[in-house]
Order: sequence, then C-alpha cells, then structure tokens
Amino acid sequence: MKQTTTEGLTRCARFLRERHASGAADADFVTFGMATEYLRAFVDNEWTNQMVFGQHPTVSRSNRKGRAFMRAESTEADERFRNQERTLRIAELLFNLQNVEGIDARLEDLRLGKVESTFAELEAGAFLRRRGVRFRYINPSGTKGADYDAEIPLHETIKVNCEMKSKTEGTDLGEGAVRNPLQNARKQLPPREPGLVFLKVPEPWVQQPEVARILPTIIDAFLRGTSRVTAVVLRWEEQLLRPDGALILYKFRLESGSPPKVVAPPVERLLAVLAGPATAEWVSFRAMAEQAMVK
Repeated sequence: MKQTTTEGLTRCARFLRERHASGAADADFVTFGMATEYLRAFVDNEWTNQMVFGQHPTVSRSNRKGRAFMRAESTEADERFRNQERTLRIAELLFNLQNVEGIDARLEDLRLGKVESTFAELEAGAFLRRRGVRFRYINPSGTKGADYDAEIPLHETIKVNCEMKSKTEGTDLGEGAVRNPLQNARKQLPPREPGLVFLKVPEPWVQQPEVARILPTIIDAFLRGTSRVTAVVLRWEEQLLRPDGALILYKFRLESGSPPKVVAPPVERLLAVLAGPATAEWVSFRAMAEQAMVK
C-alpha cells in the first residue's frame, strides 16, 4: 500500500480550506474532502466516485452491494450523514493501519467491491491498534483451519489467531444468525492454538429486547463447545440523532464466557488489555481539518 504522512494530510486540508468555491470552507467540508481525496489516491478514483457520490452515473456490478452499504444513493438526512461518516471512517482506518502487514489484501478487497466485510476487518484491526496490540493480517490461503484473518504474536511460541466476521446489514436477529458465523469462524482457526472471533452485528439488533438473551446465551454455549476460541469480540454501531446533527458511536464488547476459560498468562494479559479502554494514538481527519481552519 502506498503510504502518506500526517504532513501530507495537513497539506491536503489547507489546500481544501483555501479553495472552497464560496471562499468560506468549514471543518465539515475539509474533513469530507480529505477523506475522499485520500480514497481517490490510495484505493481508486473511480471506486471512490461509485461508492461515495449518488449522482455518479455509472456503477459496476461488483460495486453495487458496496455502494448500498455506503448509502451513496440515500436521500434521507440521517442516511446521507452515514454515507459521509463511512467515507471518513474507511479513509481513517486505511491511514492508521497503513503500516500493518497484510493491509494490501484488504485494500484489494475494497477495490473488488467487498466493502462491508472488509470494513469489519479494518474495524477489528482498529480495535487492536487503538489498544496498542501488535498484529498482522493474514493473506487468504483457501485452506480450512489455516485461512484466518489475522494473528497477534505474544511470545516466541504463543500467538493468538483471529477470525473477523460481519453479519450483513438487514439480517434478522435470531439464534442461527449468531451461531452460524461463530461456527464458520471456528472452522477457519487452527486447532490447539488460542483464537479470537470478532463479530460485527447489525445496528438494529442492539435495539431489540431479545438481543440481551440471544447474544450471551449463544456465545456462552459456543465458547463452551470449542477449544479453538478463547473469546468473542462483538462490534456494532449506534447512530445518535441530536438537534445539532448526528453522531456515530463505534462500540465493542469482549465476551469471555461464563465462566471464562483458563488460558496461558500471556493470553490472559491480552484479554485484559482488550477489555480495557483505547489508549494508543489515533489520527483523526476531523481534528486535522479543525487545526487547518485556524492556521
């Protein structure tokens, strides 16, 4: 993956600030402009047009599902906001993960139109990165039991294998909808080694009362029935509508089962870090845009 620096982002922000058509650029304009220009440069110009801009006249067959996930053609205000937020989020994820081994395969998946599943893999990577956990993405091999998504080296003889799954938006909540991706993830992980499963669930699920029963029940049963998976990391989004606009919250929760499994001390320390807050540095495009507005 081609790389850039924060200095390069700053130059882009200042360029956008100075060349706004009305002469009065604001931080929102500069932030969104930085994200789209970054995606044009590091993913693909035509891909960015098709994934971000609803008025773009031509959409390839391979990009239609990704375009729907990005809400490019939505006209409602809250969905237009989500389109801009996901555009910004993917750009930030790629920038902050640009030095991670294996990122090139995720970039190629984006170009192939695999946006929703790749977004989940990038989000899982961000979860690790923001907690200072060193990891690498694994390139697909097609071999069951060795075709997992990432691994975390803990010691010369200990690593934690990770499988990163996403339930497609629009999937109804049900026991099978939770159990099946967990079981599929288990099959991708090597035996006799500790593993983690990251599972992104659709936002509407967390608004349904039965989720409080289904998720812990299925996850606990799943963890009791496998030696390959030590814990499950749930991830979801919540959109909050406010009088001054909207806000997207990216939430994670570590599920270790009840009772938690007995694991080696390095794995136990890792789980404690994953259960804690984000502490590592993260480059925010919005913060950089706001700085550019006053300099």
